[in-house]
Amino acid sequence: MTTINQERLVEHFIELVKIDSESGNEKAMAETLAEQLGLMGFEVTKLDVPAHITNGFNIYGKLKGELEAAFCLAATWIL
Repeated sequence: MTTINQERLVEHFIELVKIDSESGNEKAMAETLAEQLGLMGFEVTKLDVPAHITNGFNIYGKLKGELEAAFCLAATWIL
């Protein structure tokens, strides 16, 4: 089992919280997360969201693997 580096996890969380990303202005957060996923080896797809909702976009990350089963993680927001 992998051990979680709690200090690194908290530092990363704090860096994400510092990003100006209130509702309707999520572009900086979306760009940051898309870049980080890409650096971890994910194939990242950005899906446009109507401009009257946000200046950001949805992110889909796909990580190729060798397992027979698939796993999907989704995060979303509610108006």
